[in-house]
Formats: sequence, C-alpha cells, structure tokens
Amino acid sequence: MASCGAQDSFETPDFNVPEALLRQGVNVSALPELAGLVERSSNLACSTACRSLNILPGFEVLLEDSTNYTAFTDAYWSTQQAEVNPICIFKPLSSKQVSIAILISRLTRCPFAVKGGGHAAFEGSSSIEGGITIALEKLNEIKVTADKKSVYVGPGNRWGQFYTELEKHGVAVVGGRVNDVGVSGLTLGGGISFFANMRGWACDNVESYELVTASGLVLTVTRKSFPDLYWALRGGGNNFGIVTKFQLHTFPIGKMWGGSKLVASSDFENALDATYNFGLTGAVNDNKGSQIISFANQAGYGPLAQAFLTYSEPSETLPSMFKDWSNISLVQDTTGPHSLSELVTLLSTGIPDGVRETYWDVTFKLDRSLFSYLVNTFFELLPNIVSAENLLPTISIQLLTIPQLQQMQKHGGNALGISTADGPMFIMNLGTMWTSPADDARIFKFNNDIIARVREEASKKGLNNDYIYMNYASGYQAVISSYGDENQKRLKSVAEFYDPTRIFQELQPGYFKLDGGAPLGTFL
Repeated sequence: MASCGAQDSFETPDFNVPEALLRQGVNVSALPELAGLVERSSNLACSTACRSLNILPGFEVLLEDSTNYTAFTDAYWSTQQAEVNPICIFKPLSSKQVSIAILISRLTRCPFAVKGGGHAAFEGSSSIEGGITIALEKLNEIKVTADKKSVYVGPGNRWGQFYTELEKHGVAVVGGRVNDVGVSGLTLGGGISFFANMRGWACDNVESYELVTASGLVLTVTRKSFPDLYWALRGGGNNFGIVTKFQLHTFPIGKMWGGSKLVASSDFENALDATYNFGLTGAVNDNKGSQIISFANQAGYGPLAQAFLTYSEPSETLPSMFKDWSNISLVQDTTGPHSLSELVTLLSTGIPDGVRETYWDVTFKLDRSLFSYLVNTFFELLPNIVSAENLLPTISIQLLTIPQLQQMQKHGGNALGISTADGPMFIMNLGTMWTSPADDARIFKFNNDIIARVREEASKKGLNNDYIYMNYASGYQAVISSYGDENQKRLKSVAEFYDPTRIFQELQPGYFKLDGGAPLGTFL
C-alpha cells in the first residue's frame, strides 16, 4: 500500500475528476448541470453541485426553503450552527455516495462541511454558509463481530444509542460521555472517556477507519495498511478525508458504579482536595475509575459543584478509590449501580439543545492551588455576564492522569503531542450557554479573560502546557499548532500526500485546519 514517503503523492499529477466520477458510474457529460464543467467553471458552483446531486438516482438532497431543510438546520445543538445556511444538505447512504459528492464538489469548486452529531459549538464547524452540508446520519451501521472483540459503527450514530445496542451483546467501547454527541467528531478529535485511565481515549482504541479520500477512493486505514493516515486520524480531526465507518475495540462489561455528587460551596475545597488526590495517586493505584468536576451558579441554589464519578465494576457502595468523598456533605447524590447507557444519560441531564453555546479549554500541570485559583476566578468574573438571558455558565476540571497518558501511547501513539513526561495534568474546560446574540461579545470575553488570568497565574509556577483539546475548543483557539511543531509538520505532510490539491483544507474550510490557526480568528 502507498503511504507518505513511498512516492511524491497519493494522486497522479494527471488525476481527472470527470474520469473518477465515470468510474463511480456518473457520466458528467450526461448531466445537464455538470456537462459544461468538463472544460469550464461556473459562477453558480454550489447550485450546480446541489442540483446535480439531486437528480442522481438514490441520492437524498434537501434544498433550501423546504420543510425538511429547515427541520434539519433547526436541529443543531448550538444556535450558532443552526443559523448557517447551506445551499443544500446531502444525506449519503454509502461511502460510494460520499465519494461522488466529494468529486462533484471538487469539479464545481463548491465548498462543503461534514456533520456527524453536530455538537460543535461554533458556526461553520459542521455546517457551511452557501455550500453543501454532508450529513452522515444515515451511515448508522452497528455490527459487532462474531468474536465480540470489535464493532463496526457508522459515523451517523450517537453514543447513547450506540451503547444501548452494545449492551445487548454484553460489550462496550471507549467513547463519549454524553448521550447525543456523535461518534465521528468525538473520536477524530481525541475522545475523553469514562475508561480513559484503563484504555486511553476513543482515538486510541480504533482498529480501522473506512476513509473516503480527496480523489474519491475508499481506503481501509489500519496501522499496517496506511500507518501514516492511521496516526493522523487519531486526533487530526476532519483534515484527511471523510470517515464512513469505524472499527472500534470492544471489551466485556455489565453494570458499573457511578453518578453525580452535588456539592454546596461550603465544601468546594474538600471536593477539590478529592479531585487533586484522584489525579495524583488515585488513578495510579486503581485505573478503573474516572472523575470530572464542574462548577456553576444555579438559580435558587447559588454556587454548586457537580462531581461525576464512575467505576468500571458494579458496587453497591462507594469504591475505595473514592474514599475522599465519604466525608463531603452533598446536596444530591445519584451514584450507584448503573449501565453505561444510564450513566451517559445521567451526565446529559440538564444540557439543553438549541441555545447559544461556547466552549473553551486549556491544559495545565496538576496543581492543587491552581484548582482554587481557577474556581475563584470564575466566580469573581461571573457578575460580568450574570444578567445574560437564560445563562448557564460552567467551569470544569478534567484530569489527565499518568495511566491515561500511558494508554495514549499504544498502537504507535496518537497525534495530540502529549506524553507521560507532561503529566499528570488537567484540562480546564469552560462551557457557557445563553439565548440572546446581544450577549455574545461579553460572554466570549468572560471565557477569554478567565483563560488569560489562569494562564498568567500558572506561568508563575511553570504549570502551563500548550495542548488544547479539540472537542472543547473555541473557534477563537488554535488547536493543531498546540500539538507541537513536530506533530503539526507531520500532519501537514500526511495531508499533502493524500490530498495534494488541498480539498480538505480549502473546499472543506470549517473547524480546525492544519495551518494551526483559530477558525474564527483571534478574539480581541
């Protein structure tokens, strides 16, 4: 198999798009909209592309001003994405249809975006103004192998329904923690999981990818067949092609222990002690647990913290690795025996759809005093936005333990650029929801100011780390460059080989590109 370094490019210099389409059974000269594009370009590229897709047999295309089109755009998780208006929405039924769509986009020079679950929180991530949105929702296969050691899953699936299906077979995968998040985006961006300390992130547990390339070829990417692509897809996002199927490692599972513990502000410091101890030694002594803690101001209660704890084995009582929580007074406690699908439903409780959203994140070395500083900074600056309509602001601490970082090195390592030498660490994740566009600027500033303040404090102690987790990043943050110069150059090299005409850098302009810049520019 060809791979980066074996030849100059995956494509031949004389690659011909109409000929590639003909091999897929599409005769360009027989399609009225495309016939003239063999020799000329069109000023109405996307209208041409959409009408051409729409007349192909078996292709489902939603055109502007139709009821189905409006229902689709309204269903995005964040309002910013819903406000973007593509010329059409294409719902492929197969990798072949995806291949044809890429080639037609390439022929017409019509830009496109790809939507899996559509949970990114800024415009243009999985939607595109005036282009084609390729929605993968009908690529929803779930097929467990006969030996139950892996599962084939389509990118149109969401984690909640996927786990429910897997439970029928007594297995699970390393994947997302919120019901409605899509399989594809989370996996390609990294994928923090309840099982991260045992098995790494979602991207570390992919056996193979079915990938549609810029030239329309469909590849089965494994560590042996295309090792360069296999590495790049583990954290490199949407920059190398469209994944139409994942093969994920599975493992046996039954009931687990877990749930949330709601803590009043009087016990914040004790909860932070428990979080720090888990990150420093708890996960080292027992890698079966996970922990995330979030802080918010809730109407009627005031400042609250929610710790979500899980343990991969069933228990009727608090597992010993969480002993620090035994003396913390709680407002509410939902921990106990649960299935994995029940746990992701619990963690999804209270997360609304169809509101304005922004997520930001930054990474630091583990430090107990910095925990208190970031929580105090959050509540200190909160009055600047507290009057925003339907405001729901949170700040979270996600631990990157030594066992977790060790697991991320398996199968040749991923593209994220973090290692055990950096750890233990934690991700500070900010998430804010609101409803009025009039509040956008001050809410973005609130998030940006917190990051600046905490980074400044961390720099005094040598605690900063460049890494930015793609799946929690703001459109004002530069993700790929945070992986380090060496990894960024390597990712660019892989993309240049398989996509020499930069289809996935230029015709698919949304989300985090390999030049390393912020999609929405620098926040001022």
